Amino acid sequence: MKTKRFIALSSLLAASLALPFGGAAKGSEFLAAQSVGGTITSELSVNVKGIQSNEGTIMIGLYNGEDDFEAEQALIGRAVPVSGESARITFEALPIGNYALKVFHDEDSDGVLDRNGFGLPSEAYGFSNNASDPFSAPEWSEAQFSLPRGRMIQTIDLD
Repeated sequence: MKTKRFIALSSLLAASLALPFGGAAKGSEFLAAQSVGGTITSELSVNVKGIQSNEGTIMIGLYNGEDDFEAEQALIGRAVPVSGESARITFEALPIGNYALKVFHDEDSDGVLDRNGFGLPSEAYGFSNNASDPFSAPEWSEAQFSLPRGRMIQTIDLD
């Protein structure tokens, strides 16, 4: 079951990232915790490291539940042009709660996680908590994290 999900990751992640894309994170100040409609919100910054080439786009999906994570239904999808060995993406005004991230370096900017002849990814990818499984995509329980009130930084190393 895990292997099947891992092989399907490329098309499903690309499809889930077809949501409206934002650009790179802006440098504007953000209050540590805001209230939107009475809901306490937070800021999540994601540092993506290990980018091996200056070509293409970093594709990132933010998930807020196990079912959506498994079904590749991202809450927010972003595409950020590569401009160095690392990238930073910021999500603002997120309700506090549990989330997970999926990221890949779309070197040819075709919107798809490319795979080799064995169905394994040929473009670098990663997950929140740097969760990994040698034979499949990690489970929600391995990649999920709790976003507290205020600000949080997740660092993802691409494989």
